[in-house]
Amino acid sequence: MSRHGYPPRVLALDYVRAMTGLILTVGPIMLAEPLEIIQYILEGVAVLFAAFGLRTLLRHVTRVEVGEGGIRTEGPFPRAIAWRDMTEVDLLYYSTRRDRERGWMQLRIDAGAGRLAFDSTISNFAQLAESVLAAAERHGLALSAATLSNRAALQGRQPS
Repeated sequence: MSRHGYPPRVLALDYVRAMTGLILTVGPIMLAEPLEIIQYILEGVAVLFAAFGLRTLLRHVTRVEVGEGGIRTEGPFPRAIAWRDMTEVDLLYYSTRRDRERGWMQLRIDAGAGRLAFDSTISNFAQLAESVLAAAERHGLALSAATLSNRAALQGRQPS
């Protein structure tokens, strides 16, 4: 069994982004009297920053546990997926540059009505991804070419 969570040092920057965004959007509304259209725009953007802050908080308090029977999250919105119930597993890479040198990975696990997704900032992401991908293969799920290529890259080898 392995346990994973998002480290506070990784989430700290997201907390700073959310607070900065809220200050820059709510501040002008409270301190000045912007035009009505500007106020609506600032309120809309403030809602986005508040949602981002809430998402960061949820990540902070959520723990992931991988065991023999499946994967589950513990926290405000607990979920569990048994290995036998998985319908699709994807390991995706999102690049932030054209040269694909920087970016992050996301592991998505689908099971009927439920889905779990974890990005590569979670602790021991490579171990988590390998456990899930190995379980998917044991249960007869076909992995896409992109998933296999990203798995190879995560393991530090060239895709075959």
